[in-house]
Amino acid sequence: MSCKRVTITDVARMAGISRAMVSYVLSKGENSPAAPETRDKVLAAAKELGYRCNQAARSLRCGNTRRIGMIFPALRMYLYELIVEAGKSFSKRGYTLNYNFFERKKGYDEEFAAAFEQQLQMNVDAIITPSYRCVPDNCNVPVIIWDNDVVNYDCVFFDKIGFGHDVIRRILALGHEKVAVCGRLSDRRYHAMREELLAHGKDFFAEFHIDPTENLPLSGILAVNEIIKMKERPDVLICHEDEMALPAMRAALDAGIKIPDELAVVSIGNNPMKNIISPSLATYSIDSYKIAENLAEVTLNRLMYPDSPLQKRSTQALFVPGDSLK
Repeated sequence: MSCKRVTITDVARMAGISRAMVSYVLSKGENSPAAPETRDKVLAAAKELGYRCNQAARSLRCGNTRRIGMIFPALRMYLYELIVEAGKSFSKRGYTLNYNFFERKKGYDEEFAAAFEQQLQMNVDAIITPSYRCVPDNCNVPVIIWDNDVVNYDCVFFDKIGFGHDVIRRILALGHEKVAVCGRLSDRRYHAMREELLAHGKDFFAEFHIDPTENLPLSGILAVNEIIKMKERPDVLICHEDEMALPAMRAALDAGIKIPDELAVVSIGNNPMKNIISPSLATYSIDSYKIAENLAEVTLNRLMYPDSPLQKRSTQALFVPGDSLK
């Protein structure tokens, strides 16, 4: 069995197409604007021969690695779908993703800085990260912020303000009056919730603030434990995400609180476990495919047009009905 490396010349010979055209088609993949019959011949020949692009040589020629760094705050269930979709979105555009993680704990700045430096040492063309506080001053690649809308950066995020207004309108329309929230209350979704409540002459009935470094499942349980102690209780609890809401519901049910009759619960994340518990969790879904596509487009736009205006891409969160909110 021969181990000879297949070259563009080999592909061109089999496809009966010039080497230059083969190189052009392979550099663009399925997105190539070449004539469909030409593209199909090239891709078919490359597949049959087992051709693989020499990315190291390509990087030397082009001055880029076609690698994008992506940093995550520890791996949670809701991130898995985004990781998969982001990999697909960049792959079909001829780029690969380098993932690494930092643990979101107190004093995590040093760990985040190490993760960021690791990406820079991999000579990535750009870095996608949810945190901007520790981006080094001497960073020489574009930085794209995901999950947050901040000044001076290209950003891709779900519409937290739209979610905040929609969830309050929804629960008020169902007749709920005493709104409790549990989450990172500095987050702009809570500012939007309060704004909508004030527009209806109301405010938060109870607030349970959590630090970004705290244990989300435990925070949901602790919030319910505080609710149990109240003489007058809220009639609805809005949780920061499903990872908090599901344990909170379990704690409430174990304490004899009827859901949704005595305490309705709503959250965001569309976690697959939402239907395991009874009653099922009412939540909001964030389109991971759309987020991933936006990340790819914004990142590559910045690479191709470095002097273009800042880009802001938001995705709407959609309500997913559940029995915890009636």
